[in-house]
Amino acid sequence: MTGLTRLRLLFVALLLVGTAALAIGMGVEDAERHSAAVEASQHTESTESTGHSESGGTEPAAGHFEAGEARILGINVEGPAFIAGAVLASLLVAAAVWWRPRRVVLLVAAGFCVAATALDIREVAHQASSDHAGLATIAVLVAVLHAGAAFAAAVAARVGQVRPSPG
Repeated sequence: MTGLTRLRLLFVALLLVGTAALAIGMGVEDAERHSAAVEASQHTESTESTGHSESGGTEPAAGHFEAGEARILGINVEGPAFIAGAVLASLLVAAAVWWRPRRVVLLVAAGFCVAATALDIREVAHQASSDHAGLATIAVLVAVLHAGAAFAAAVAARVGQVRPSPG
């Protein structure tokens, strides 16, 4: 197996594992979001049925997941459509690198992974500020995998253009 083939394999593996971790993290976040909504709904029902209300309090965990928090250039980057698009794009980039390992494809793949890493780092900061350590940890893992994939693609692009000298 050549060095270029190993780098391509490493890239594809890192990108696919990163994509799977992203999907798992979003599933966990959606489950937490649903759990917080149910808890808030039950809390509201119990205060309405007893006729009591707590003054000055906020509903538990309901404020942690506001749709407006996850918008970049007006796009909800935590919405299901964006995540599905990111997963599809990741699969297409991985396939392109595997089947068309040209320098330009590898450089575009590296750029894609750098952009994904930037979004992942933003997500780490968001989850850490929201006191969601588990989700922040998953986001760190995804960021490291995407950064590793970017590095592998960049090195593969460099290796792919270097021709061994006749010897």
